[in-house]
Amino acid sequence: MTRDDVLDLLRESVDAFNAIHGEKQLTFAPETPLFGQGAPLNSMDLVMLLVEIEDRLADRFGLDRPLSDDRAMSQQRSPFRTVGTLADYIVALGTQADGR
Repeated sequence: MTRDDVLDLLRESVDAFNAIHGEKQLTFAPETPLFGQGAPLNSMDLVMLLVEIEDRLADRFGLDRPLSDDRAMSQQRSPFRTVGTLADYIVALGTQADGR
């Protein structure tokens, strides 16, 4: 699973989120903020987006684990800051799952 693979999956997830949430649209770019100061998502929106992403990760890559676990929450810098930081975090999780 490469970063480009993950970014493609995140784009699909953002598109699905946007289709459901007409009033709250996310633009897709690695620098798009997801959560925190200046980000368009509240905590419930982030959870809904993460569930969409987790479902797609399990289906496409067999990565069946929660993204918002203790590891994510204990990081000094949140992996949920931007689309790009989330992509990097997912790639790292995939690498660990593969045993590399």
